[in-house]
Amino acid sequence: MRAQYVAMNVGSVFVVALLLGACSGRIGTQSASDGGEGDAVVREGDAKPSEDRWNMGEDGGSGDAEAEQDGEATADAGQADGSGAADGQTPPQGDGGAPPPAGEELPSPVRVINVSTASQLANALASAQPGDHIVLADGTYPEKIKISRSGTSTAPIVIRAKNVLAAKLPACFEYAPDTVHVWLWGIDFKDARNCNLRGKYHKIRRCRFWPKPDYAPDGWSAAVVPENGSDAEISYCELRMHTRQEALAENPNLWGNNTVYGVIWAYYRADTPPFYRLKIARCLLTGGPSGVDYSRPNSQFIEAGGTPSYTYNLNVDWTIQDCYGDVPRDRTLLDFKAWGFKLLRSHIISPSTGAIQLREGRDHRIERCRLTGFIEVCRGPGNVIANTITGAINVLAGNAAYNQFSNPSAHGQAYRTVIANTTTTSALTVGRQYGSDFTYPALETLIEQHTGSVSYGLHQGTTVRPTLEASGVMPASPVTMTANEVGPLAPWVGVEP
Repeated sequence: MRAQYVAMNVGSVFVVALLLGACSGRIGTQSASDGGEGDAVVREGDAKPSEDRWNMGEDGGSGDAEAEQDGEATADAGQADGSGAADGQTPPQGDGGAPPPAGEELPSPVRVINVSTASQLANALASAQPGDHIVLADGTYPEKIKISRSGTSTAPIVIRAKNVLAAKLPACFEYAPDTVHVWLWGIDFKDARNCNLRGKYHKIRRCRFWPKPDYAPDGWSAAVVPENGSDAEISYCELRMHTRQEALAENPNLWGNNTVYGVIWAYYRADTPPFYRLKIARCLLTGGPSGVDYSRPNSQFIEAGGTPSYTYNLNVDWTIQDCYGDVPRDRTLLDFKAWGFKLLRSHIISPSTGAIQLREGRDHRIERCRLTGFIEVCRGPGNVIANTITGAINVLAGNAAYNQFSNPSAHGQAYRTVIANTTTTSALTVGRQYGSDFTYPALETLIEQHTGSVSYGLHQGTTVRPTLEASGVMPASPVTMTANEVGPLAPWVGVEP
């Protein structure tokens, strides 16, 4: 159900009342093996259970600066592209109306340039100056936009839709590596693949990313590829993938062998400049293939990784925060394969087999989340799961040591994982083994104040305490969210630092 808004302006106070529909979720379970051998557990005490749309003038907002009209506003109205809900999950979001008044979400423009054709857009981009708002009329712009000009911290260049998600760019965007302070706002990037996010201090807000699959064997399709940059924000966006039913409508054979499909995906090697400090906030996850083999396609909403021996020591420092999803995806949802990922205050409903994987790297953190799938933990040290409710947690024994990388596809043993103030609706398994070659025990796992059953496979040095002590975790509640609070049509409540 789409949120409806009632707004009134009283003096300097802008009051927004958000009327939310009921939100239903389902709790999944994940079975865990009790088998395996390991050292005795060190236990200290008993385990403790513990529809008005935004509307405004053509100039993009009421700011102190007077807008200059430069270009023709000959809008060719486009049609909303949203299909209905798939598999009972959250449907795609449709067009959302005009943007809000200039302020914290959108800076006041120095100059407004209205465009309605691809050639006008290209010309505006080529001559853009700090403070420009390039406003796209409703319709489709078939060519990739190339961003080579820069704004400033106080006067970014803003490329925005006149109406949210009604300007469609299926060929995506390409930031030049030396660009700074260029914003994208309200644009529908459905079908776009391989959008290059490079440079520094960019913001992408209220957009939709829904990449068109590449069904051919060894095909690769991801919407946004972050590399060679830092300090960007993707917020209030919809991150969507095809469901099985949507894929079948396009290709009865579905995906070929060894295909890749995702929304935000980066792969780093020693010769590939990474992207540091990417923040993904208040985004809505929708869709995702289910009932498919693991590599047909290898698919997740967000992944960053690369050569394991390189990314283990590559601190990308990405944060995913305040996001919500109700998705049919029944395999990997998020895959952390470099050093320093954080998943904070997020609520993701999926089948019990939907996985958050701490697959490579170290010093990952999941905190104050509510998940119905499971969390898988490899390698480390420094991986922390705290103040979180989830279906299951698997702390893996490995078929390689945590710091051994001779086999790039190996699961390195979990080392010094911290699990504190957590609840599993199924089980927490320490030393989970996926095969007979998983002979490296999970090492030195610390479990404090966990609610739910705990089982053991191959492990050493595990400590279980009924209270919070050595973990350093301060107790806090997991979030509960709804689809109305996130994504392109959600009310603006800012982005937490």
